Amino acid sequence: RDPTASSEAECWREEYVESIVPLAGDFEESDFGLGVDKYLELCRTIDLVYHTGANVNLMMNYTRIRKTNVLSLEGVVRLCTTHRLKPLHFVSTLGQYPPFFMCFSKEFRDYAISEDMQPDLNMMAKFYPPQQIGYPWSKWAAEQVVKAARLNCLCLPPPP
Repeated sequence: RDPTASSEAECWREEYVESIVPLAGDFEESDFGLGVDKYLELCRTIDLVYHTGANVNLMMNYTRIRKTNVLSLEGVVRLCTTHRLKPLHFVSTLGQYPPFFMCFSKEFRDYAISEDMQPDLNMMAKFYPPQQIGYPWSKWAAEQVVKAARLNCLCLPPPP
């Protein structure tokens, strides 16, 4: 509920206070650890979802970080598609791109990243061996989950 960042961006309005309800939960749990009743209430009452959570440990390999950063998205997508469709605002990172991570220095000086680009997987493998540095791979995989959900969400069966 801290409006500091929104105030600095000049997009904060005091009436937002009544609409923002933070909940402590665990997005690795099927109902976010909130219990079925609270989870179903959220499915019925929320208007949109901002998913900003991730494990950002750069020293974890992909296998260890996958559950938190990739598999947990199943529950987030389910929240967005239960009872009615709700927009998902998913926060990712440009850290998937070695040129960004390397601050566009040396061999990356002339490299540009555009909105519709996908990371070069060979370049990622060279700079981020997944057995050692899993975070960029987990964010790339999470984006693939979100992309698939965006393409397929209208085909999901309605909730029971």
